[in-house]
This record gives sequence, structure tokens and C-alpha cells, in this order.
Amino acid sequence: MPSSQRYIAFIIATLFYAFVLLTRNLPVIVPDILCQKFHMSEAIFGQYRGLYYLGYCAAHLPIAYALDRFGPRLVMTLSLLLCAIGLSPMLWSESTSVLIAGRILLGVGSSTGILSVFKINRSFFEPKQFAILLGIAGTSGYIASFAGLGPLQSLFSTMGYHTTLIGILIVGIILAASSFLFVRSVQSEIPQGFIHSLKQLATNKSFWIVALIGGLMIWGTEGFADGWSAPLLTSLFKWDLPKAVYVTSLIVAGFAAGSIALPLIAKQFDNTKQLFGLAGIISSACLAGLFIPGIHPYLVFGLYLVLGIAAAYQVICIDLSGRVVSPTLSTLASAAMNMLIMSFGYLFHTISAVIMNGKGVMDTTCGMLIYSHTDLIIGLTPFIVCGLIAYIINAYATYDQTS
Repeated sequence: MPSSQRYIAFIIATLFYAFVLLTRNLPVIVPDILCQKFHMSEAIFGQYRGLYYLGYCAAHLPIAYALDRFGPRLVMTLSLLLCAIGLSPMLWSESTSVLIAGRILLGVGSSTGILSVFKINRSFFEPKQFAILLGIAGTSGYIASFAGLGPLQSLFSTMGYHTTLIGILIVGIILAASSFLFVRSVQSEIPQGFIHSLKQLATNKSFWIVALIGGLMIWGTEGFADGWSAPLLTSLFKWDLPKAVYVTSLIVAGFAAGSIALPLIAKQFDNTKQLFGLAGIISSACLAGLFIPGIHPYLVFGLYLVLGIAAAYQVICIDLSGRVVSPTLSTLASAAMNMLIMSFGYLFHTISAVIMNGKGVMDTTCGMLIYSHTDLIIGLTPFIVCGLIAYIINAYATYDQTS
């Protein structure tokens, strides 16, 4: 395959991933509109956000198989169209059930974003390029969402809810057309003994240890950044929603930097396991630091950046998933690992929403529910505790690496 075609496919997959990150966070940008339009309580809204991850995770293995069976061109095209369908209830429906169904469909379609990056990297490029290309895709995707999150909030304010959502749908359709026109088909690569491979993976102790540790730390991006960051900032620091969204984007910026930096550090110092575990305790320390009375805003900015860098442990986690299994299982292991750690996102959203249900008071000036300092500490303590547990498990557990 010509080099230009390979890189075009990689760019489209990366743009797909960036689109996924932006659309996933839409409820954070317009929570007041969604809650009022669909008459959702805090608990229902938290579950609505979290149900994205059920669709996202449930689709991982089927989509991984479909990418091997049919190639990225068809699967990416259909998945982007499915994302557009999943977003449409936010525009044209007033039923909470339909909205929730759309959120799940959005999760299913979005699952292809990162998996298409895995597939294209492994099929179109040399194996030694996989890690660096994954880091570039992760960094590019998160930079795009960092650059787009604040302006997207401004678009909702200036252009209006419906006009902005229609524009997002059009972008998704354009990406679907680009996938169909410019991503080339590849020869079918169905693994031999697919069910047997699943059984091998299911009985790999090291794989499950890595998955547990990775899942316990996922709240930095899947739970806090896309759920509780904006309410925390508006409640504790009395910032308006646009400023809270911009500051939350610092986590995205940190993740983008960490996606490149952490793999390079791990390679340079050969300390992958230690770096993996440190992400948990650093994330917990950053979140706990936000509750320091009278904390300076600049320190808040720094904590958000460091939290984002620590959250980039996900790149190391995906790399480890391929190293604790045989080479023939590495692609399947990558998809399964991403599925498992992201499924914890639903748990973190649901647990925190149940704890905080009924404790917020709507502030019409910022369009957000405002919580007390004590309630936020109680609601977010499970995040901090899970990060510490992940660090402890990693410190005492052993998992075999094949490479």
C-alpha cells in the first residue's frame, strides 16, 4: 500500500477518535439544557452519562472482530453514521428513554474510534511503529478535544443548542464519507480459533491484574473530567460554566502530553510497572489537593495538568496488555483491555451520581447544580480510594511480560 494512503487512513482514524472525545463530553457542556428538556434528576443524569460506557465497552470485542473480518473502511463508515444516529435524540426527541438509547448507540459507534487506530496501526504499519503511532493518535485526539471543548461551549452559547448540534452531526457525516472514500480495504485477518483465543485470554492471570489496576484508575478521565470536574469548579470556586469547561480541558492537555511522555519515560528507564502504579497515587493526590481550603487558582491549574498526565497511564496499560499475552493474542488483548478499563467508567459515574443525588442546588446564574464542600468530598472519595487501591495492588502483584 502506498505510504500516502496509509497515513491518510491514520489521519482519518485519529480524527474519528477526536470526534469521539468531543461528543462523549457533550453532557458536561449542556447539563442544564438536557436536564430541563428531558426532566432528569441528578441520579438519572449521572446514569445517562455513564450508559455511554456500557455501549462503548459491550461493542469492543464484536467491533474488533468486525475490523478483522471486514476491514476498517466499512466498519468506520457505519460506526460514524451510528454516532450521528445516537446524537440525534438530543435534537429531535423529548423522550428520556430515546435519549438514553441514543447515548448507548453513541457509545457503540464511538468504540470504533480507538479500535480503528489499533487496527490501522497494526495492519498498515510496521509493528515497531505501533506504540509511537498510538501515542501520536492519543495526543492528537486529545489536543483536538482540548482545542474544541471551550469553543464548543461558546458555540452553544452564541449559535444555540440546535444549530450547534446540527453542525456536529454534519461533521460526523463528513467523516463517515471520508472513511468510505479514502480508507482502503485490507485483506481479511480473522484470527484462527477466535473462541479458543478468548479462552486463552480469559485464563491469563496477568492480563486480569493489569485490567483491574487500569480500571481502578480510569476515573481521572471517565468519571471526573467528563462528569464532576465542572460541578466541582463552579461549586468550590464560584467559576462560571465556560471557565470551568476551559479549566477541565487542562486534564485533556495533560493527557495529550502524557500520551507521548509516559511511554518514552517507561522505555528510557525500563520502569513500566512502577510508572503504571504511580499513576494511581498521583491521581488521588491531585484530586484530594483540590479540597485544600483557600487553594490558589494557579495550583488548581497545575493539579489538573498533572492529573491529565497521570491519566495517560492508559497508553501504558494498553501496551502492557499486549506484553502479558502471546504475540498472537496482542490485538485481541488490546481491544479487551480497553473494553474492561472503560467499563469502570460506568461504575464511577453511577456510584458518584447515587451518592450525590438530591444534594445539589441549581444556580441559575451558571446553569449548574452547586454542591457543598463536604458533599463533594463524600461523593468523590471513592475516586481517591480506588486510585490508592490500584497503587497498592500494583506494588504487590506480579504479572509476567512476554516482551
